Amino acid sequence: MTKKILIVPTVRKIHEEIYYCVDKNWYKFLNYVYDKPEIQISFRIIKKPDVIILSGGNDILKISKKKQDKIREKINNDLLKYSIKNNVKLIGICAGAQFVANKFGTKLIKLKNHIGSHKLNFSKNLINKIPTIKNTNSFHNYGINKISKQFKPIGFADDNTVELFIHNKYKILGIMWHPERYKKFRVFDKKIFLQNLWI
Repeated sequence: MTKKILIVPTVRKIHEEIYYCVDKNWYKFLNYVYDKPEIQISFRIIKKPDVIILSGGNDILKISKKKQDKIREKINNDLLKYSIKNNVKLIGICAGAQFVANKFGTKLIKLKNHIGSHKLNFSKNLINKIPTIKNTNSFHNYGINKISKQFKPIGFADDNTVELFIHNKYKILGIMWHPERYKKFRVFDKKIFLQNLWI
């Protein structure tokens, strides 16, 4: 059965014009993860998706008040509500994960040394559900030191900031790295996307 994937684009402002864009590697990565997925790039629901991806890019309003970030915040809000109401899996990537965490009461902190690559560790009670890996990429200046109790943290950087988390009730997954930015896609990331971590 073909998976319908909705990717929320990054909102850019260039010379007062607003543009919506998605890294082309998302097409390649999603075709690596799913068997011939039907990929929609949109800021609203066209066909009911099986998975909604809040891609990276933009900043949440707690960090930025720029026009493009205000537009993106509204899009994210609408699709988060849709996900919860319709029981549709939602995956937040980097800024998308920050948005989700913040909406449920998590405060973000300014980070140092999170641009580049760092180790990734997992909580012991869930280690059997997740394939092991040593390092992951990192492109964020803000992170999660203490996550809301509505989430279960799964993966951590060496400084104990949260890198991977799931909601305790809803089908919401937060990933702080960019799985689409590897030249050779990782089985690790594929399994994270496919694994039902809520069981």
